[in-house]
Amino acid sequence: MKMLWVEDFGGRLAPSKIAAELFQDVLKPINLIKVLKPGKANVVRQLPELFEQHSVHRIFICKSFLDWKKVYEDQDGDFDVALIDISLEASRTPIDLMPDGIESREFDKRAGFYIYHKLIKQGFPENNIAFFTGQAQSLEDFSTYCGEIFLDLPKYCFEKDSVQFPKLRQWLTERVNREDLILRRGIIEGCRFMKAKVQAIDQAQLESRLIFYKTTGKDVNGDPETFRRETIDYLSRLERFFTSYRTSDLDYWPWLFLRELAAKWEGSSGYVYRGKQFPRFETKFEERFYTTSQFQMKLLRNWTEHNLLSPELAAKDLAYFFMLALRSWVGEDLKEVFFYERMLATLFDRTAVATPATRVKLGLDYQLEKSYSRLNALYLEMKKQVPETVGTRRHDNHFLEEFRAVGDLVDVIRRDEGLRSAYEFYRQRVQEQSLRLYYQSFWHGLFPLYLGKPLYANLQTVGFNLEPLPESFLSFLARLIRAECFLEDDLKANVA
Repeated sequence: MKMLWVEDFGGRLAPSKIAAELFQDVLKPINLIKVLKPGKANVVRQLPELFEQHSVHRIFICKSFLDWKKVYEDQDGDFDVALIDISLEASRTPIDLMPDGIESREFDKRAGFYIYHKLIKQGFPENNIAFFTGQAQSLEDFSTYCGEIFLDLPKYCFEKDSVQFPKLRQWLTERVNREDLILRRGIIEGCRFMKAKVQAIDQAQLESRLIFYKTTGKDVNGDPETFRRETIDYLSRLERFFTSYRTSDLDYWPWLFLRELAAKWEGSSGYVYRGKQFPRFETKFEERFYTTSQFQMKLLRNWTEHNLLSPELAAKDLAYFFMLALRSWVGEDLKEVFFYERMLATLFDRTAVATPATRVKLGLDYQLEKSYSRLNALYLEMKKQVPETVGTRRHDNHFLEEFRAVGDLVDVIRRDEGLRSAYEFYRQRVQEQSLRLYYQSFWHGLFPLYLGKPLYANLQTVGFNLEPLPESFLSFLARLIRAECFLEDDLKANVA
């Protein structure tokens, strides 16, 4: 989360005391009372550093109206939460630098009102703005003032005292834990981070680093700067989806975002294009991940277009697909977990990241076998419904092939006039299982199953070569999504 804190520290309370009272719940790993040094300058310097070191949040402190004006312009107004003190008298605004049309020397006494009004005019959600002041009369005056200019009174106003501080901390904690704000910030930061990465790539390395184009017929070497611009434009469009504060008011915006996220894969084959090859990877896990993620993104494009993806999309689902998309587009060191990925990780089970890598594969062979068996049963059932043969397109991964094939079978059933009654039934069945299949395909991509010789009739042995997953982005993501992958009965079997 990105916080704006407008505070002149002009009251009787010590700056370190105010900061500790406001943010002690956000920065639980440390004792702010003991860590913060006394004095306004120390708090303004030290608090942002503590946020960066001990949390996934960022804070920008403005001691005056002019501070706010500069910070707000520099950051292009991009904040998730705003904490505003009404009076900023401790840092006077020169008369020639006041807002246009304002000449009153009383301006700083109510400068927080002006900032609030500006935020509201620019679409900042009032639910994410908190006023606080050390003077009760200021709130009363503000209430009267709002009535006179027909402006709604802010929803959240707090006094700087022992009674109100816990209420403000609760308000702030609720926003810090809001999934839509976590997702918004993680995606914005991810797009900006990756744009900077792409801008910095040497032109001679673009062909090898822009991995997405390995799955298309486009030649990056022919005009590398065009493909750099196309990549940056793609990331900018994703970012704009979340820079608008009103996005979350639309029930269908998650679906629209995923369509935008996966749209580029319409021109992708979903695998390495003929005549091209992926860069050399250090481990087979890295190669399998990049191969599987391209497959997943291609399938995501097709399934969002054909209404096969579940409409029950949670913030963590969008975070998962977003992390896949960025890693699939630009080749980066998989040993490193990026800041925005750690931010998005808070949308998943909070204990998952702390799970030791050695425990990630406990019981995994059983769970992979069961998940394949369920998918295979659905595939065979659907295949019996259609008279025509649906050919396989890949043979190196049985699970991924059948994952793709069940979607193709839904389309075959749709096109057959005699099977129209079965179309909606199977479309909904695939849709209901779609998210779990996407999560499972991550594991099946890293640990492909092998089919042994038939034991009898048509039954075959199914096995997996489960090798330790090294500490990296892969083990990080694996821990996050483990609970999303397998049915509860399978997870319980892990304990048995």
